[in-house]
Amino acid sequence: MAGSLRSRGLARTLAVTAGLALCLQALAAGATTPRWQTLSRGPRTVLFRSQDTAAAPRMLELAETAALAVASEMGERAGLPLTVVIASSDEEFRSVTGGAIPDWGVGAADAERSLVVLKSPRIVSYPLETGTVVLHEVAHVFAGRALAGVDCPRWFDEGVAMAVAGEWRLAESAALAGAVLTGRAHTLKSLEDGFPEDAHGAALAYAESFQAVRFLMQEAGLDAPGALVREVALQRDFEAAVRRLSGRSADSFEAGFRSFLRRRFGWGTLLTGTGAAFLAATCVFLAAALAKAARARRRLAELADEEARHVPRGRPRDGSSWM
Repeated sequence: MAGSLRSRGLARTLAVTAGLALCLQALAAGATTPRWQTLSRGPRTVLFRSQDTAAAPRMLELAETAALAVASEMGERAGLPLTVVIASSDEEFRSVTGGAIPDWGVGAADAERSLVVLKSPRIVSYPLETGTVVLHEVAHVFAGRALAGVDCPRWFDEGVAMAVAGEWRLAESAALAGAVLTGRAHTLKSLEDGFPEDAHGAALAYAESFQAVRFLMQEAGLDAPGALVREVALQRDFEAAVRRLSGRSADSFEAGFRSFLRRRFGWGTLLTGTGAAFLAATCVFLAAALAKAARARRRLAELADEEARHVPRGRPRDGSSWM
């Protein structure tokens, strides 16, 4: 997730509303849509409201660039159709995605419909550049098409999209190191079907997913996420693919990944000369987390004191009750 607090490409669970489905059918038939405006270039189409007229050409350019790059990475045809919907408000985003995306999410993808849904740049400040967000979601579309019929865990879906989009920064390393050192890291088993709903827990899940895919690529001797997707697609079964690529069972892969995280993000790495900047970032991350918790405790104490000062003493003279 590389610092980006957005939803995954929910290829299996994204529920597109009937209104948008009808809109897409109308587009396919060449009909006009009174509420949605469209901008197209070849097989790429952007749907948007009048408020986002200025953003539409940029989104179309990003979608075209991302589609060409991801198609090459995945070994897919570049001419596959792709529709990007710009949701003009938080309410519209929830409606279009069927409420499947947490409030902090800014994008989603549906591989079956070759569809990407993004919140308008007007209403969200992307933690990553918009181009990276688009690339991540387009990666979900193409990977989802390549893996159609293969039941892959959520961590694999997200890790692949992050790897394709090149989403990894020092902040993710610091957050993951903090989790490893304090024993708060998720297990891959817990990330098979979904991620935590809270933004902090989800950010950690994204970071672990990226590293889990990196670990699997390392075990398989692969240097590109697209190659990994193709290998899994050939096996048609995720656990069988992991066994073939890594020589490990699911439990053994989990144990190996734990060791991988400890080697990369444990004290041994932090205390080496090359880990100095990493250690500093981790300390800053941990200090910020502790400071946030301390502020929350102080605020609760202040509220308790304030409430105590305003609670009347004794009982009212008319004999009524305050409770």
